[in-house]
Amino acid sequence: LRSAGHDVDVYTTTGSVRDCIQIDTNLYEIPSGSTYRLPKRIGKNYSAVRHLPDLKQYDVVHVYGLGTAPSIVLRSPVPVLGTINNLDWVCINWTGYLRAGCPTYGFRQAISLAYRDGYGPLIPLKLALEGTFKRIVKNIDHFTVQTEGMKSILTRCGYNESSLTVV
Repeated sequence: LRSAGHDVDVYTTTGSVRDCIQIDTNLYEIPSGSTYRLPKRIGKNYSAVRHLPDLKQYDVVHVYGLGTAPSIVLRSPVPVLGTINNLDWVCINWTGYLRAGCPTYGFRQAISLAYRDGYGPLIPLKLALEGTFKRIVKNIDHFTVQTEGMKSILTRCGYNESSLTVV
């Protein structure tokens, strides 16, 4: 993009900084989720909210990996592109889902997978968090995935096929 004349800023999370620092032209580091005394996924989102600049200065925002996606989607006034590089955001116990042959994913399937994953009495909390994060993440304008297989799994789990592109 830069060679085509586009201005690109890159923000990455790292455990070595406490504030947003510029490490090179258009390259910044913000604290990782483990910097805060919060669960890692919540910490990453807190860091993004606290340290990223006002996103309206950009034409588009790209989130590589969806760890910080909820906070970015909620505060971005511009289109958001997300790269799904693993299946963590797809469903509870995605390895169990794959082993089960990728059945149509719904509430019963989520409970079964959460139970097999050992959540026991925490199942309602895990389902609530998964549901909330998925609703937020699904508001991303477009997704890129690495394989047709990932695209198929995401479609079966409720993601809109027309918003998924294999790269």
